[in-house]
Amino acid sequence: MIGDKLIFEKIHKIKAKSILPYVLEKAQVNNKIIISIGGESGTGKTEVAYMLRSLLYKNSIRSKIISLDDYYITTFNEREAVRSLKGIEYVGLGEIDWYWIRTCCDDFYNNRRVKCKHIDKFAEDYEYSNWFPHKVKVLILEGLYGNKLQNIDLKIFLEGTYIETKHFRCIRGKEKQSNFRNQVLEKEHEVITSLIPLSDIIVNFEGEVTKCE
Repeated sequence: MIGDKLIFEKIHKIKAKSILPYVLEKAQVNNKIIISIGGESGTGKTEVAYMLRSLLYKNSIRSKIISLDDYYITTFNEREAVRSLKGIEYVGLGEIDWYWIRTCCDDFYNNRRVKCKHIDKFAEDYEYSNWFPHKVKVLILEGLYGNKLQNIDLKIFLEGTYIETKHFRCIRGKEKQSNFRNQVLEKEHEVITSLIPLSDIIVNFEGEVTKCE
């Protein structure tokens, strides 16, 4: 999302380096691959995605990043009001425009022009971009519910609950802290936890990788 504050720390590069071999393994046998990076708020999904993109480039592999934050049905500035009106049960998978994301994935796989959406927090509006995937081998999808998507070549889960990531979230300052915000985080935690079994690999706080059974 345009306006997001990114905070790059050493651990983000460690996690990206741990993920890299799994991506390269997939890239060796597939013409194009899509990977997803999921996890709770504050686990560094965006930062790890950017670090991974740089590492792939050093390996002569071009990649693009799509942030699932840009595919919320509501804008960033109106989201809390909508959630308050509809109730905490509204929070979750239904807030995302999954059809558009799947369309982006299909267009990428089939070398068609990819039309992406970007939420601009400052303008409280959307921007759109088009790109051609002919030279792009890896599409990186990062977001809370990234591992919900089907037909993904590699699903990555970054460990860490919203309680454990509180310090990082406070430094980032993306959302105002409140009792309602804590309820949102708890609801997101429930949904994201249910998606963990769909992951191919799990990356812990130290950057160590384990494979799901």
